[in-house]
Amino acid sequence: MLNLQHISYAYPTGTGLTDIELQINAGEFICFMGPNGSGKSTLFNLLSGLKTATAGHYYFNQTLIDAAYLKNAQQRQTFHQQIGFVFQNSDVQLFNLTVADEVAFGLRQLPLAPYVIEQRVNDCLALTGCTDLRDRVPYHLSGGEKKRVALASVLALNPSVLILDEPFNGLTPAAQQQILDLLIQLQQAGKTILLASHDYAQIKNIAQRFIVFNEQHQIAYDIDRTSLASQPQLQAELALL
Repeated sequence: MLNLQHISYAYPTGTGLTDIELQINAGEFICFMGPNGSGKSTLFNLLSGLKTATAGHYYFNQTLIDAAYLKNAQQRQTFHQQIGFVFQNSDVQLFNLTVADEVAFGLRQLPLAPYVIEQRVNDCLALTGCTDLRDRVPYHLSGGEKKRVALASVLALNPSVLILDEPFNGLTPAAQQQILDLLIQLQQAGKTILLASHDYAQIKNIAQRFIVFNEQHQIAYDIDRTSLASQPQLQAELALL
């Protein structure tokens, strides 16, 4: 589904990613871990098409995703419909005057009938527990509510892949559990879930696979949950991230 071959990314001030080899299959639930600045957010920006690699090749469903591909407006729109990205800071993702308009925004860029848009907005609000927020101003919501609205707006386009950068940061334990329960439900419905987290205890029994970056912006470990369970030293390291 997603295939990265020798991907590197360089910022003007330094390295973002170094020679990343990665295969992600449809329906996986993967947790990305590692120190701050190790490359997780850079990778997510690349997977979602917000950045393109300095070197290497990125394939989505066997299609090469590069600057030339994303330059085409129709191709870019199709790609962004398939990969949804929930940013770490929900405030940069919410810009409409009501929650309902926020969830409808992406749909209104597509050739859809108004009743189809309305139905999908209602469905996504219900799925994320945001129905009672539909007429609220997004900026006035709590952190957990903002995160759920951001998630609803992404889900409205029905992406096959959902990327979440530190989705639990700054949320109450109850709000974190709401998001986690929803992600489990989405994965069971066939979505591919990719999330970054520093909280191994919270995610250790949920994610099927753990990809751990080191300070050299490389993948240090790519290990499934069953194999990780037999490596207490590595589990202890992840608990300290």
